[in-house]
Amino acid sequence: MLVAIVLALSASARAAEPPEYAVKAAYILNFIHLTRWPEDAFAQPSAPLHVCVVGSDVFGGLLDSTLNGETAGPHPLVVDHVSAEASLRSCHLAFVSRGATERALSELRELVTAPILTIGESDRLTGANGIITFVVDGQRVRFDVNRSAALSRHLTLSSRLLRVARVVR
Repeated sequence: MLVAIVLALSASARAAEPPEYAVKAAYILNFIHLTRWPEDAFAQPSAPLHVCVVGSDVFGGLLDSTLNGETAGPHPLVVDHVSAEASLRSCHLAFVSRGATERALSELRELVTAPILTIGESDRLTGANGIITFVVDGQRVRFDVNRSAALSRHLTLSSRLLRVARVVR
């Protein structure tokens, strides 16, 4: 599925370059489908999967519209916009923008074993046990994966996701 989206985006890029955050929103949806959380990450078998945007919403609503009505197995996807001071404990996925505060990064370091798929745009996230980092490579949005960070957070990443990553550490 991720490969199909990447190919579709590549083909459409030749016709009209999609906005960076539209591509990132599509990637995030695919990352969700290609990640397995431990059963105890959810209070109930059909509890929502919380996608948290930490700090300012750099997506401008694109992530909300991309994830609207989507599910990951029995879990409906819910987008939460949280301030840097809010607790990230209820998040299953935390997107941390370039402008994230040190407070948000510090909390992610404290939650180093919590089953939170951490995605960001800056190498600063690597020090906070970040799992996926977006990279703009030329005109293309790519991503790097820190597989050991995913394992420490008890998350299983699909081999399909790892195959299309730019770098896997």
